Amino acid sequence: MCAPPTHPHRTTWYPHRRPAFTLIELLVVISIIALLVGILLPALGAARETARNIRCSSNIRQEAMAITLYAADHKDHFPIATSYVRGEQDAINKVTDFIHIILIPYIGGEDGTGEYTQTFRCPSREALGDPENFRGPMPVDNLTNELHTHYRYNWGGAFWRLTIRTLGLTGASDPVVSHQTADVTQTTEALLLYDTVFNDWPEDDFPHRGSPGRSINTAYVDGHVEALGFDEYAERTARFTANNTRWANELFLEFWPGGVIP
Repeated sequence: MCAPPTHPHRTTWYPHRRPAFTLIELLVVISIIALLVGILLPALGAARETARNIRCSSNIRQEAMAITLYAADHKDHFPIATSYVRGEQDAINKVTDFIHIILIPYIGGEDGTGEYTQTFRCPSREALGDPENFRGPMPVDNLTNELHTHYRYNWGGAFWRLTIRTLGLTGASDPVVSHQTADVTQTTEALLLYDTVFNDWPEDDFPHRGSPGRSINTAYVDGHVEALGFDEYAERTARFTANNTRWANELFLEFWPGGVIP
């Protein structure tokens, strides 16, 4: 039996061992990762806020359409209801109905659960929490309280000014009346709902803080939604005093019957 051929030129091969990372290489990699994180995190935060803003816009549009459906069921009249805090009562008109309870049949949810429906909550407001030094209207002391909702109903335009102007301050025992949708002079410009903010809130308290600046979402009688920046909001709500004309300005009353009170 023949012996197997030999290969005198073949040598045993050993894989080359690469030395471990040097300290400089490790520091360079860590620096690159930190740089990428610094670049990506703001973009990720902006993307999240954009998504929250879209959800908020959808919520407020649904509420505006629910008010339209309510009006269709009530001889074209807007709801007579308190704005955004359950238990709130207007001393003059004796209004105790809560707008979001009224809208439950048109949107969904259940009274008494505390949540009603997520349609009544602004995702940005929930993510950011209360503004600094927020005192809140009684009886609700913070924006996360289950009795609180994140959208205000423009009752000043829908019925409050009409009742005061028509009946006077001594007419509280008379029936409260509201405008009809046909009375609105320009449905695309008449404010109906908006994110909860007040005239004296600073810019950093606005719920939507994405580029290019702070803003709120506003819905109009025709059902469309717009983002209103802080500067425009401050300009259009600048005309108010400490008495009952606090909300007598163009943002809340313009294009409603009677218009802006001088």
